[in-house]
Amino acid sequence: MYEREHGHRSLVAGIFLIPCVIVLAGIIVTISMSVMLHRAYVEGGYGIMAYGLVLPAGLLAITFLLALYLQTVLSQRKQMERTVLERTAELRRNEQHLEEEIRQRTAGLACANDELTEKTMFLEALVHSSPVGIMVVDSKRQRILQNRRYVKLRKLPPYLEQEKDEMVLLEWLANGSEDPRAFREKINYLYDHPEEVSHDEIKTADGTILERTSNPVFDSSRKYYGRIWTLHDITERKRAEEALRESENKFRDLAEKSIVGIFVVQDDVFRYVNARFAEIHGYRAEEMISANIWGSVLPEDLPYVRSSANMGTTGTKGRIRDEFRIIAKNGEVKNVEVYGSRTVYNGKPAVIGSLLDVTERKATEKALHNLLSEVESKNRELEKAYDELKTSQKKIFQQEKMASIGQLAAGVAHEINNPIGFIMSNLNTLQKYMTRIPEFIKIQGEVIEQIKQDDKEATEALVAKAAEIRRSLKIDYILEDSQDLINESLDGAGRVKRIVQDLKSFSHADQTESALVDLNRVIDSTLNIVWNELKYKATAKKEYGDIPMTNCNAGQLGQVFMNILVNAAQAIETSGEITIKTRHDDGYIEVTVSDTGCGISQEHLGRIFEPFFTTKEIGKGTGLGLSIAYDIVKKHKGEIEATSQVGKGTTFVVRIPAKGV
Repeated sequence: MYEREHGHRSLVAGIFLIPCVIVLAGIIVTISMSVMLHRAYVEGGYGIMAYGLVLPAGLLAITFLLALYLQTVLSQRKQMERTVLERTAELRRNEQHLEEEIRQRTAGLACANDELTEKTMFLEALVHSSPVGIMVVDSKRQRILQNRRYVKLRKLPPYLEQEKDEMVLLEWLANGSEDPRAFREKINYLYDHPEEVSHDEIKTADGTILERTSNPVFDSSRKYYGRIWTLHDITERKRAEEALRESENKFRDLAEKSIVGIFVVQDDVFRYVNARFAEIHGYRAEEMISANIWGSVLPEDLPYVRSSANMGTTGTKGRIRDEFRIIAKNGEVKNVEVYGSRTVYNGKPAVIGSLLDVTERKATEKALHNLLSEVESKNRELEKAYDELKTSQKKIFQQEKMASIGQLAAGVAHEINNPIGFIMSNLNTLQKYMTRIPEFIKIQGEVIEQIKQDDKEATEALVAKAAEIRRSLKIDYILEDSQDLINESLDGAGRVKRIVQDLKSFSHADQTESALVDLNRVIDSTLNIVWNELKYKATAKKEYGDIPMTNCNAGQLGQVFMNILVNAAQAIETSGEITIKTRHDDGYIEVTVSDTGCGISQEHLGRIFEPFFTTKEIGKGTGLGLSIAYDIVKKHKGEIEATSQVGKGTTFVVRIPAKGV
């Protein structure tokens, strides 16, 4: 390109330079000829004629030269035109090439600009989503960028978020720091020394601890562009570190003061032992550090201990719990218990554990074992005595029941004698009635015979005689009265039967198994037995509720109610009332027996369920009735309690669980 432009310029210069050369040459030729003619004239005298010839000749020469020049000019013009056309075409081609290159480069710049915009957006999003506070300051201490985390950590007010001058921000931050002066000096020092890198911790006035870093930004030629500041809230980490230090100090303090031996084992040597661990072995703590752990184990126990330790530390649980013997420094053999688990000590696997000296405990256990053997022997003796006691208790219970029956015997006999008396009377009457019946039947037979003989007159006489005898024997009355006598006797016999059955059930209560029973019926049965004891002193008022059947020992509960009812009757001096109520309440059947007797004093009320305690006269009570009643109720998982007022009466409440079979 440069060569072509240079040739074009040479061609143009030649076009303008050639005419000048031709004219100059003509002038020189003319002058030369004039000089020659002048010299000839001076020498020969032919100067004027030569002068006349020289001028046309010079003009002719100039004309010839001009013609020659013009021909040359025309030739060069054509050459120049061809060159211009060629170069114009080449310039057009170059122009198209440049336009295509510009278009491509423009498209590339647009794509690069879009990519740069996208990366800038991602970078800004990354900066703003960072958990670390970031601020970028240029070389003139003007803020370029700060993320939301930085604003939050620094608690910047809205007007400072938009403030570009870092000096304004510095003053505000310094005033909020724990040491404003030191804060300013550190920041100014870093800006005065761009090459410095800083990493420190600062504490704000509200106690927040921030980890701060500052890094300068240089290009490849070490040109300084500014600084990047980062902040990370390490308040919780510092608190955790402080808590960890306190915990470690406490652990070390506890370990050193512990009454249990503490140790850390790594690579089969002791890395740490506390004073108690060393004391058990009879050494000082520093003597045991780096000592082999197997050296103090009794040789007989060593294979077992090694195997157990390997299984404990390599197993899935990673725990050790073992008991073996060691040899102390003074040669004493001690029993120890070891508890350990896997841990990491100074970056390597280790075992931490505790050791207890159980020598005394072992001796105690041996003595205790001997004592237990002796105790077991004593227990067998006690069990035998307890069995005998239970047998005696059963006998006492039965004796108490028999004693109760004995006390009620007269009343029961009276209750039985009454129906037996009128049954006997009715049977005597029936016996007399029966002596008349055969005579009447005999007359009827004779009438029937006469009817068969068809003797009308004899028959009518016999019929009249039979009617007379029927009236005299009171046959119609006998027939009517006999039915009443039979019904009354059956009722009396039934009453005797019930009394006997109730008495039988009561007397064999200990042999009765539990079954579903109606407690209202049990109370009625008990009343039948004790009625003779009650009827002359009190009226029995029954207020039975609708109660469910319950699984219990009816005979035993009958004994409970009998003791309560008899005590109630004995508490009434002349006449009174005994009220019996039953109800179903919250899963329990509640039986309440109240009397209007003399009552029980408070000093005696708390002892009425004690065995052999009684306030009755000698011979009128054994003191076991209510004690037995208490045991029976407790055996049924129930409750019994009593309330009383002297002069007003006593109330017993028995609560038995309402349960099916």
